[in-house]
This record gives sequence, structure tokens and C-alpha cells, in this order.
Amino acid sequence: MVDYSYLPADLAEKARVIETGLRETFDVIKGKKPADLLMKNLRIVDVYLGDCYDGSLLIHGGRIVALNPDEAAASKALEVFDGRGMYAIPGFIDCHVHVDTEMVTPDVLAQVITPRGTTAMIAEYLDFASASKDKGVDYTRILFQQLDKLPYRLYLEAPGKKVSPGIVAEMLQWDSVFALGELNHYKYIAGTPDTFEVLALAKLFGKRQNAHARWANSPMEFNLFPALGSTAGHDAFTYEDLLMDMRAGHLTVLRQGSGVLKNVSTLMPQVIDNGLPIEHLAVCTDGVSLEYKSEHGHMDSIVQTIINMGLHPIEAIKMATINPAIGMHLEGEIGSLTPGRYADVVLVKDIYNVIKPEFVFKGGRLVAKDGKLTQTITGFDYIGLRSTRGKGLTDLMLDDVKVQTLDVSEDGMKALVRVFNENLPREYDWYEDLWLDTKDGEPVLGSDMSRLWVIQRYPSAGQKRHVISTYTKDYVVSKGAFSITNQSPASYIAVVGRDVEDMMLAAHAADQEFGCYAACLDGQIKSALNLPLAGVLSDITNSVEFIKQVKGLAQLGKDGGFVDDMGWFRQLMMLFWKLDRNQKLVI
Repeated sequence: MVDYSYLPADLAEKARVIETGLRETFDVIKGKKPADLLMKNLRIVDVYLGDCYDGSLLIHGGRIVALNPDEAAASKALEVFDGRGMYAIPGFIDCHVHVDTEMVTPDVLAQVITPRGTTAMIAEYLDFASASKDKGVDYTRILFQQLDKLPYRLYLEAPGKKVSPGIVAEMLQWDSVFALGELNHYKYIAGTPDTFEVLALAKLFGKRQNAHARWANSPMEFNLFPALGSTAGHDAFTYEDLLMDMRAGHLTVLRQGSGVLKNVSTLMPQVIDNGLPIEHLAVCTDGVSLEYKSEHGHMDSIVQTIINMGLHPIEAIKMATINPAIGMHLEGEIGSLTPGRYADVVLVKDIYNVIKPEFVFKGGRLVAKDGKLTQTITGFDYIGLRSTRGKGLTDLMLDDVKVQTLDVSEDGMKALVRVFNENLPREYDWYEDLWLDTKDGEPVLGSDMSRLWVIQRYPSAGQKRHVISTYTKDYVVSKGAFSITNQSPASYIAVVGRDVEDMMLAAHAADQEFGCYAACLDGQIKSALNLPLAGVLSDITNSVEFIKQVKGLAQLGKDGGFVDDMGWFRQLMMLFWKLDRNQKLVI
């Protein structure tokens, strides 16, 4: 063993540890030392040559050390797994996801995604970090504690927006953070000072940057994204968007999420019909609810969708394995079943008809079998994320949430109201000003509208509470009221409904917990989902129980006329993002 005396003591020790591992791998391949595991009788999917071959994988120290090992090395393996002719494919990678919008902790998320063959996720957590305010750094450490104990790999991206540059700088220096996440695309285009600041920080610490590379006013402006450092974009909604993204050298990531984010369904048929190369195309979920994943699948479902469109199965598999690994510069660790890479392996009986993971390995360790985890995940303690901040609306009165008008006609018969409507044919400003009839001095609520309140929860002492009280055409209900809290980037409660008494009841119900979604029907609170961890995450430890509660909430929304595949609470969560982009919230 070399003593590395020419290095500082700490680096010398690290070098010795690395050398020990290299020597051990050398001895395993030479047959001098037993490997941890031999996986034999496999049909190995080769994502480089685009074919399959019969073979075995020799695994040691969590990584693949040899393909088709000779008898001398294979016979010494401490454990043997017989694949019985199943196809071995690299573990799936979700290359852009917001882990906080799942509303569960990373260990609970594993209960749903790992059995589906997902062994790696490239994850943002900007709303969680933003909601945590000055505790963002400490809370993030708690949330992502003991990442090695999870049955999937989390590659973290430091928040690119909603938090201070100081927090970004600290997180970019963590070993677990490999990149800077998405920035506010409008600020990116405008060239705001904080945009340059966080981009400079990413370059300073040698981290890559993922972007919302679409909201440019011209093809020339689109160049800003790759030129300033982004290496991947996930905002191609049209075929022209996709071509522009690919020509710019981005890893072009197609989303298959909820609502309008079904870009795989809309764009992949055009990719296939036009014979585009897929080497720089990848797929992600961005934001798919836990209950949807549980019923319909995760990355396995997206790959299956692409296969059903007519793309060759191995090409479809590449879009969820080697393509994102190369595009995100992680190909030395994940994305293929080759020597030196982590032994993240998914075994399926068929790749040509229905891809159904039978066995899932992370680092050569069996973590899921037949659609379930093989062991209970324990040892995670999130109690430090609980907030003790109390109620904020105790003094809220109906007069505080009167509909805000912009103007009133001379005869008092009409009032001008700013109505929230994201279906307007423009990118940024989701409002329209409408003259509405009045009754008893208040604008008449149209049948195609609901009332919308956005209420500041904790105004500073002596400061007037910030309230948005208007109408909306996007969150329409026929009865009842629905409320959510949101702490990112500022603490607010939003309520939609038709009857102000129901809405006040729902607002106070959401105010009971630091984080809460509540549904009110027939003058009663019917259900509430509490999110006590930093105000954005549930403390429910069983995914089945969480999904049961969420489905109950979604059904109450449907009973009240709030019909949407995403569920009313996720739609209202998105409302806050839009208000933030419009700078309508107090930061």
C-alpha cells in the first residue's frame, strides 16, 4: 500500500481507501478474492449496442465488476442468483422530479417507486427548502438523511429559485448535490441579478444546471439557457420546442406527468414518425402523484407507453436509463449494466410486450420482488421537521375577504373584477378584467366561476394582512369549499368555493396545522390531510394509508364539482407557483 506522504493527511487517507477498493476489485476479477454476488442465466439488455445477449454479471462492493466472468471468478461468488432467462435491464432513472410535491418523505416514496423498477431519481426540493425559510439548510439535511439506506438513489439538485443565494451556495457544496435545479425562467430571460448570482455559484462549485428552457421570446433568446450553463431542459411542449432544444445540445427531457404535462404522449409519435435520433432524448415524470404511480406505474409505465407507440423496446429503455445518465453526466455510475457501474438491475420476463419488474436490485442488493419491497425501511427520523408555529387566522373576518373590484360603473350596476384565468392565450399574465353585474353591492358570481381567496397567514406586527379576493375560472366548484396552506415562498392559505361561510370554515380548518388540505361540504369539514413536516410533507409512514387519504380528498373534490385528474389540492398547489411567478405574493 502506497503511503501517499506527498498529500495532506486527509487526502492521503482518502487515497488509501480508494486504492484498497481498486485492489479488491482487481483481486475479484483475477479470481483471488470472492465476489459478493453472481447473477447468472440472464438476457442482458445492452444499451450501447442496442441488443440483448445471454450472460452473467459479477458484482462486488455494490458495483458490476465483470460481464460473463470466467469459471475461476464465478465459482468463488459468495452468493448466486439464478435469473432463469429473465431480461436484465438497467434500473430506471426519473431524471427530473420534485420530491416535495409528492407530499411524503423519501422512505415512503420508495414503497411505491422501487417495486416499479426505479432505482435513481434526479430530484429537486425547492418548495420544501423555501417553506423551511431560515431552517432550509438544516431541514434539508434531515429530509435527506442516510440516503444510502434508501432502496433507490437520490441525486439532488440545489434549489435554483425561491431560496436565498446563500442557501444555494451552501447546498451546492454538499457531495449529495450534483447540480443546480431549475431557475425562474422569466427571471432567466430578464437577466435579473439573482439569476447571474446562482449561475455563477453553480460554475464556481463545478455543478451542472437543469433548466426550464422554453419561455424565450425568440430563438435568439433561447440560446441564453445553454450559453449560460444549462445542460438539460424539460419544457418541450411542441415539436418545434423539441427540435430547438435538441439542436442546442441539451439533453431534451420529455415529461409524462399530470394535466398538461403529457409531453411524451404528444411528442413521441412525431419523433418516431420523423425518424429522429433518440440518443439525446430522455423521459421524466416532473410531478406525478403517488396514488397515480401506485395504480399505473412510474418510469416502467412511461417506457411501456413509448413501446406501445412503436419504438423498439431497447430504444425506449434507453430513454429512461443510459440517455439521462449520459445527459446528466452520471454515466460512470448508473444507466447501463457494465463494469464499474452500480449494480442497479431490474429483471423482467419480457421487454417486447409488457415490461413488469419481477426483481429489483440496488447495488447488488435485492430491494423489491413481485411488486413489493423485500424489507421494511427503518431508521428515518423526521421529528425535527415538525413546526410549532400556531394558527394565523384567528382574527380573520368576512370583511377582510370581500371581493376586490378595480372599478364600479356610475350607476353602480356593474363592477370591474380581475378574474384569474390561466387559459388565456398568453404565457405569463393569467388574469382578465371583466365587468360583472352587481347585486347588493357585490359582483355577481358567474356559473363558470368560483370565489378565490389567497390569505397571508402571518402578517408582521402592525402590518395589514395581504389578501387576494377575486373570482377564478380555473378552480370551479358547484358546492362546498376547498382550502390548502402553502409556505413556499411565503405562508398563505388559499380557498376556493361559492359560499363565503363554507369558505371561512375551510380557511380555518386549513389553519389548524402548519400544513393542511381541507374539504368542506354541506357546512361541515369532511376531511383534512395534515402536512406537519415543514408544512409540506405528511408524517404518514405507510404509502397505502396516505394514498387512501388522498383519494378520499380527491373524491370530495369531485363531489363538490372540482373535477381534475390531478386532484383539487394539487391544482391549488400549482396556483401558488403561478402567483409567485406573477409576483402576487409577499415574499
